[in-house]
Amino acid sequence: MKKYNDMSKINSSSLFHFTSSKNVLFKILRTGIRFSYCYESFGKGKGMAIPMICFCDIPLMRSLDHRSKYGDYAIGFNKEYLMSHSGGQLNPIQYVTSPLNLLGRDLYSDLIIDQLDEGFKNIMDIIFKEYSVEKIEEEGVQIVDEELRYRSESFSIAKMFYRNQKAFSRHYQERIKNKIIINYDEREWRLVPYLNEADEEYPKWIENVTEDEFSQSKESFTKAISNASKSHIVIPSSDINNAITAIVVKNERMVRETIKMIMKSNMLFGSKINIREDKLLLISKLTSFERIEDDY
Repeated sequence: MKKYNDMSKINSSSLFHFTSSKNVLFKILRTGIRFSYCYESFGKGKGMAIPMICFCDIPLMRSLDHRSKYGDYAIGFNKEYLMSHSGGQLNPIQYVTSPLNLLGRDLYSDLIIDQLDEGFKNIMDIIFKEYSVEKIEEEGVQIVDEELRYRSESFSIAKMFYRNQKAFSRHYQERIKNKIIINYDEREWRLVPYLNEADEEYPKWIENVTEDEFSQSKESFTKAISNASKSHIVIPSSDINNAITAIVVKNERMVRETIKMIMKSNMLFGSKINIREDKLLLISKLTSFERIEDDY
């Protein structure tokens, strides 16, 4: 029989979502995790407000530093389940450190997007010079030369993929208040809705905003998330005990309070749940960081 040393593991079969508030934890347990906007700077003073849900791929035994930044409450999700059922894009972050990649991410992103826009515009100009607007509206895009149509679609798709890639990149390290922070230690994963302007269900990406504009408009951005029909990641009641691997609270006193909350609630992770055995199985996954530190 093989023997495994758990302390040697650098990643987990679960992805953990941390929060600093008992109230937020209880709200997640009732309604599911809600998307929230995060600001990502790309280009010269501009960036995007991107709706996302963040997780870390860190075993709980190694999570002390992460907890100091994000809080002493966590929910563990089965990684395979999230990848299959998240309804969006779930990816690990690409951490960028080389000068060339940093330049591409921070200085030239807006230029690259502008060039893709310009290429698309040039192709459309050719199309409208060659075919009248009336004829295109009357007979449809199939009349347009296939090569021109392919090139126009390629520019549009390339822009979408490029912006999407930026949502999953981050600096390897940053200097914050004269202290070097190694972002890579977080082993972050992000769940982000697809960048699709026609999709009204999920929260929208908001482009071309400065960090100051983002800070000033955070309340209206949050309201926009609430207006989306799929503002939360909801788990069907039949999947809850497959999807959830752990619920971790700050201390043993909070364990009792969380048990009471689960047993009294008719909604868990956004779904109705009334079967007592399902609730007891979920409670069996409950522990505290106080117990983990004492026992392990």
